[in-house]
Amino acid sequence: MFTYNRLEIISAVPIDDIMAYFSQIGAKQVLFGTYVLEDIEITVTPYEITTFRFFNAPRHAIYVTGDRATAEQFLTNFRLRFLSVGG
Repeated sequence: MFTYNRLEIISAVPIDDIMAYFSQIGAKQVLFGTYVLEDIEITVTPYEITTFRFFNAPRHAIYVTGDRATAEQFLTNFRLRFLSVGG
C-alpha cells in the first residue's frame, strides 16, 4: 500500500464550512485540527490571512496522510464540494 507522507492543499473556505463538511462525511476529530476518515488523517491549520484592498481572506492548509486512493478521493470530493467558493 502506498502511503502519502504529506499532501497539502490550501483553501480559502471558511473554517466553519470545512468543519461542517467533515462532520457530514463522518470524519472524526482526534486532536484539535486533526481528523481521521477511513485510512487517512487530515490536519487543518491556519495558513495565513491574505489581505486584499477591501477585505481579508483567511486561508487554511489541509494536510492529508495515509492510503493513496482514499486521500485522492477525499481531495477530489473536497475540491468539488467547495469549487464554487474557492476551495
